[in-house]
Amino acid sequence: MLAGATLFAFVPIAVQAAADAKSLRLNLPDHRGYDLTAPDELPKLARNLDQLVHDEEQFLAARKAERKDLRAQTPLAEMSHTELKNYFDEPLDLPTGNELRGLRELQTLLAQLRQAPDPPARTNTMRLMLETARSLENLRRTPIPTRVEVTLMPFLFYEYLHRPIGKGTTVAANIPLQPDASDSSRMDPSDSTFWTKPPAIAQADLFHCFGRSDWPDYEQIQWEYEEPKTSFGSNPGFKLKHGELELKAKFGELHSETFAVRIFHALGYNVEQTDHAPSLRIKYDRRLLREFHLRKELALHFQILGVIPAGHVSVQKHYDPFQFITEAVLKDGSRLTGSELKQRLLHDPGHEHLEDDPTNFDRTFEAQIDHLVTSEANVQLRDATVQNLGSWDFGGLGHEHLRELRGVALLAAWIGWTDARFDNTRIKLVKTGETVELKHYFSDLGGGLGKSSGVFSWQSDRPNLFAWTCTTPPREQGKGRMTIPFRIVNYRPIDQVPAFKEMTLDDARWMARMIGQLTEQQIIQALIGSGWDSAEVRLLTEKLISRRDHIIQDFGLTGEIALLRPRGVRRDFSYDPMTDGAIETTLANGQKISAPVSDQRVVAGSVVRLGGNR
Repeated sequence: MLAGATLFAFVPIAVQAAADAKSLRLNLPDHRGYDLTAPDELPKLARNLDQLVHDEEQFLAARKAERKDLRAQTPLAEMSHTELKNYFDEPLDLPTGNELRGLRELQTLLAQLRQAPDPPARTNTMRLMLETARSLENLRRTPIPTRVEVTLMPFLFYEYLHRPIGKGTTVAANIPLQPDASDSSRMDPSDSTFWTKPPAIAQADLFHCFGRSDWPDYEQIQWEYEEPKTSFGSNPGFKLKHGELELKAKFGELHSETFAVRIFHALGYNVEQTDHAPSLRIKYDRRLLREFHLRKELALHFQILGVIPAGHVSVQKHYDPFQFITEAVLKDGSRLTGSELKQRLLHDPGHEHLEDDPTNFDRTFEAQIDHLVTSEANVQLRDATVQNLGSWDFGGLGHEHLRELRGVALLAAWIGWTDARFDNTRIKLVKTGETVELKHYFSDLGGGLGKSSGVFSWQSDRPNLFAWTCTTPPREQGKGRMTIPFRIVNYRPIDQVPAFKEMTLDDARWMARMIGQLTEQQIIQALIGSGWDSAEVRLLTEKLISRRDHIIQDFGLTGEIALLRPRGVRRDFSYDPMTDGAIETTLANGQKISAPVSDQRVVAGSVVRLGGNR
């Protein structure tokens, strides 16, 4: 495996840090640490990596054999809920396939480090090793603290409310220092493992995205159930397959994630290929219903003085899988709704969680079911050339000093992406020919286009709650008085984001110039490609343009970037697709696309249903 072909994002930081042994100390999953700048420690690291790889290979092989034995004794469809949880459980303190892959990558990088031809190459390889090792540490972290001390709650609440953005005072480390007359905000960082300068933003196809001219017909393919979603997360989902195709389906953030992926990709960031599927056809398999809630538990456990239990709160909701089934098609061609299926399929459908019990299923009726049709879903096709390691952080290892990560603060504010946390990122090994490169991906961009501020009240995919502005300009207070800096408004991320805090005015102006290159038609393309209906596309287009134009004005860029609404956006407009026509646009290849028409329309700047409900 070749990884040294990747030039890491911040060689200048790495060179400066090379003299600091502590900053280049690598930690392994067995909690042993090694100074990468000490030549006598490298043989020890090599021996320990060899042993860890051997031990984890043995462990994973044994677990695979154990699972095979368990299936031979009791098929998955017949296991109790407890047996299923034990079967799929992967405790954070035990090895996983991703961890083993990361250890093997460290072996490859260590061999390259020993053969590096010069100090810059050595430093670059050491940083890649640190990134890989940190991603393995993150595999054993929970997205939120599992235990909270009650006596510290006031301080934690203050910290929760305090999410500073745009407070940076230093020039990004990957931007060359310029003479006083130069405008640092015009400087692009070098291409990195996070970001590559896009060649022509305004020409990108944001409907198909990812360089595609088409995508699989997700609705018409008859998928087969493969396995449940077992990661952390609040939204239910599972994995499907069809021949060589493998698909992850998620029933949540149905539109905001697919939209954000298109915007991030157009601006040069690494993202996972994500699409909207209006529905999915799945060959009937009882396991789909029974394995619907096998995600890792995510709960806050409160305690007093570190020892006295004081209750707990589950962050995850239990979902009824039947609510995501629009119809069941029987082998004789007849169709049932999801609720009708539940009544016919379960002996006792009236109690919560009874789909967990294999004896509750009517086997005679099961034999009559051909396939299920789900409600709309957020889907990701597996790319065989890309393999996951662990997650990366927005702070540490110099990440907070990178212009491309600082600038994401403004991009996130523009689209309302609040869920900027380490567990929504991934380090991946990307294979191109015989070369494998390490790249940093944004892996979950859901949680936008809705309410992106407030106290415990974020709501995604809610056009009516999406604010019309997200910035205010710097304000001069007169001679001898300090100018009030720009502010990000109507936006607050869920977690502390060091890179967002360190964003400077120049970093924000750099990102504003990229956002300003997106055209109105591209915004419409991305919204249609994300599955919004015509009324929602119309309202969100106006709100995104309003936020975009305010950004251009607030950062003093009107002299170089034209406003899309020079006279301002009318916020109280109305639109009825039944009479005004569906929202449509034409792609560069001449293909016309349009958003579907539903029972929704825009009345006085808000989406309402024909019956009057918002």
